[in-house]
Amino acid sequence: MTRFALIATSCLVALFVFTVPSQLFALGISPSELILDKLPSDFEYKATVTISRGNPATSVDADITLTGPAAQYISLPKGTTVVLEKGVQQTPIPIVISTKSLATGVYEGTITATEKPPASEETQQGVTTLATGATAKIKFTVVDEKIETYAVEKIAIGETEENNIIGFSFYLSNKGNVSARPTKIILSYYDNITGELVYTEVIDASTLVPVSPFHDEWIQVKTNAKLPVGKYRITAEFYKGEELIGSLTQPFQVFPAGTLAQKGTLVSLGTDKETYDAGESVKIDGTFRNVGEIGVIPELTVEIFKDDKRIEHLVSSGTFVPVGVQTNFSLYYDPKEAGLYRGQGYTTYGPFKTDTIEFTFTIKSPMLFVAIGIAALTALLALIAWLVAKRKRRSKPPQLQQNL
Repeated sequence: MTRFALIATSCLVALFVFTVPSQLFALGISPSELILDKLPSDFEYKATVTISRGNPATSVDADITLTGPAAQYISLPKGTTVVLEKGVQQTPIPIVISTKSLATGVYEGTITATEKPPASEETQQGVTTLATGATAKIKFTVVDEKIETYAVEKIAIGETEENNIIGFSFYLSNKGNVSARPTKIILSYYDNITGELVYTEVIDASTLVPVSPFHDEWIQVKTNAKLPVGKYRITAEFYKGEELIGSLTQPFQVFPAGTLAQKGTLVSLGTDKETYDAGESVKIDGTFRNVGEIGVIPELTVEIFKDDKRIEHLVSSGTFVPVGVQTNFSLYYDPKEAGLYRGQGYTTYGPFKTDTIEFTFTIKSPMLFVAIGIAALTALLALIAWLVAKRKRRSKPPQLQQNL
């Protein structure tokens, strides 16, 4: 009897699962493991974990819980309940790890997200929603030593006009547990054509903003360099104490006054139709818009490719375009072969150029027209021959026709 009851219950459960509309929300947390080494005592580390959903068809609530020995040292700035919005697959969850007054050692805990839709949505249209959950591991180590480890990974030069200060910045990756910045930076400016050194300056650490432990940031540098119009390169040497820890070089250009006020965009580019007959000229139309602060004189450049080989380079004449005005260009190309072609083009104005736009077009084979012409000519000749033969039969004397 007991066995029969178990079988009956299982069948009822299966029948319920397969007959009652249900919706299952797959849930995940990334990273699955948040492992932090070398955290100093009396420190706050801010991190972010991300809750992901495979099917964000509805808005649901997610309960966030912290467990394990390290839970008491982890806080949730946005609270223990987070709304996972409809249509949003990834929701960031900020957490703060505090090592205030913690002894050195390893601390472990877990963060769990469990979703459950609001009751109003749970019963809508008879749909039963099955809640799911996901867990990530958190492990951090507290140390009593100061570790200064950082590297300068890249530099950048802002666009500059003559008589303006050169804008310079660098990207510092701080892997240590104390704030970090170079003790000094030596900037050397060279003429990129002659290679001649034109200016040198030393940037002191006191003018640099320190990067917090375990953070990566761009740092802006206040330089004193003003250079005339020309093409240059800058070499930046970074020091930690008296040790040179890195040297990076970047080319840049100083433009005439007013140049950077120029700005335009290639709105559209393409042919007037997709397929052309053999021997027909291809019309290429482009539209440029001046979105800058001064008038510009753009030119349209188009390159034509067939079988990945460039076979034509077309350039339009320039035309003055006032601020906020849109202008059209037209170029023509006479293809010599049938097949699929690819084009790409951009507009240039002053020292700048717009993004490139690609397009394709097809040229029909002339053999089709030759075949049609031959077929038509053959039919015409056959008709003429039939008419001639018929006329000859009618022109013969009746007696001759009878003998025949």
